[in-house]
Amino acid sequence: MKRTLEAAPFDTILAPTASTASSAVSVITPVYNLSRGFQDTVASLEAQTLQDFEWIIVDDRSDPEHAAALQTACETTALPITLLRHRENHRQGQARNTGFSVARAGFIKFLDADDAIDPEHLEHLLNAAHADPADKRIPFAPTKHVFVERGISTENHSYRTVEPTRDAQLSRLLTAPFLHHCGALFARAAIEDAAGYDPTLATDEDGDLLLRLLQAGWIYEPVPDVFYLYRHHSDLRRVSSDDTAEKIAARRQVGTNVMDAFQLRRKALPAEVRAALCRRFDALAVRNWNSQRAEAQKLLATAREIDPNYVWSGSRLERTVRQIAGIGTAQAVISRLRSIRGVRFH
Repeated sequence: MKRTLEAAPFDTILAPTASTASSAVSVITPVYNLSRGFQDTVASLEAQTLQDFEWIIVDDRSDPEHAAALQTACETTALPITLLRHRENHRQGQARNTGFSVARAGFIKFLDADDAIDPEHLEHLLNAAHADPADKRIPFAPTKHVFVERGISTENHSYRTVEPTRDAQLSRLLTAPFLHHCGALFARAAIEDAAGYDPTLATDEDGDLLLRLLQAGWIYEPVPDVFYLYRHHSDLRRVSSDDTAEKIAARRQVGTNVMDAFQLRRKALPAEVRAALCRRFDALAVRNWNSQRAEAQKLLATAREIDPNYVWSGSRLERTVRQIAGIGTAQAVISRLRSIRGVRFH
């Protein structure tokens, strides 16, 4: 049964004083319990060289003090903000879908509430989107990881090593994502094609959307002169930063969704996608072996179903120890060796 994109029940808290019906871009931001990074998000939108946008903020039923702080922050900027508030908490995927349900622009930008974009971000992505509007290409800005307290940043240049084909991008996204979903500028039709985010996923709903769009015939194209600023605070945890059983199950589901989509189209899994799925499941199993053993075993079982002869994740030494003594022993040995200066893994 095909899923449809639906809004959750909400109340409109604020609306722009002027019409935004003809805006070029709708920016959508889910918020739950406002973080201090939100002021940087506001400032980055105030500094945009393209000001032809509406900003839709969806408060996913924050605690009262956070909801009040969010409303105050929205009232103290001149940006054209529509503030919606869910009547119940539905998590980030549904919040974005609710925002999309009231968006009016032809292009959609998702922006997380503790991140930022550089001043020419919207202008350059919109120019790229208009370059060939009939083509199913989604322009994206590379990700710059900003470590706020340390005052340093690193850029994700891995998109340069991905072949510009859908299968190659699909395989890379399964194992080592080369773009952030908030770095992309989506045509409205793309979100409609995918029926938005899957609200049932506890995490990785963003990766799931990117993967489904590739399978719907879209492809990602870098715009390397602007960035998405993914901001890291040492004392703040992201939605995806902890590995509960529910979240591990969601990551497994995202992978199996890819297999199901190929089966639904009666197409065999390409070899590179098959290998990427095995690497994804195996790496997740190893990472969560000690904390979530039952979920890790399910991941390994799924990988073996796909390919009983897949090559395990990790260095050659890790794979050797794992083959002899199992995952737990391999992790203990590698952890001990890493504490010895000068040991390198291949």
